[in-house]
Amino acid sequence: IIETSAKKGSICNGDSAHLNNVPSDFFDLVYTGYIDPIVDPLDIDEDINSTDSKLDNAIERCNSADPLVQKVAVREQAVQEEWFASWISEMIRIAAPGKVIIIEETSLPLCMSTDDWGGVSRSWWEKAIHKYKWDVTKDILMRDSSVFDLRYHVMLKKNDAAK
Repeated sequence: IIETSAKKGSICNGDSAHLNNVPSDFFDLVYTGYIDPIVDPLDIDEDINSTDSKLDNAIERCNSADPLVQKVAVREQAVQEEWFASWISEMIRIAAPGKVIIIEETSLPLCMSTDDWGGVSRSWWEKAIHKYKWDVTKDILMRDSSVFDLRYHVMLKKNDAAK
């Protein structure tokens, strides 16, 4: 539990999708090293215990020539994007006006990069700002990861309170 009288140097470790106990506009920097994607977001393979097998099945849906199977892959990505948006929305909420939100090691969508676990495209961020009405500037800074091929980092800045 965070006291609202906290001084400089306060750190909150938690699940960015569930930070209801953290006051809005509280932190000068909000950071996550990685957003864990949802493996099997539609729970299609609920009877399979192996993450690798679930990912293999999802990749098969991505590569399928069947339009109905492709629609399932598109729906899986939409759920993944909603998951990411829930994290980012909370991170923006707890950032103080004019301060920075950093998301490192963002994975591309599974259907774009089958060598990773799934995530969101670089183009998703601009669309998400409008869709979720995020209180951030339009300037999105992205950099390639120097550790993992095909991953990237994102920096957003919350709008100043006066705007």
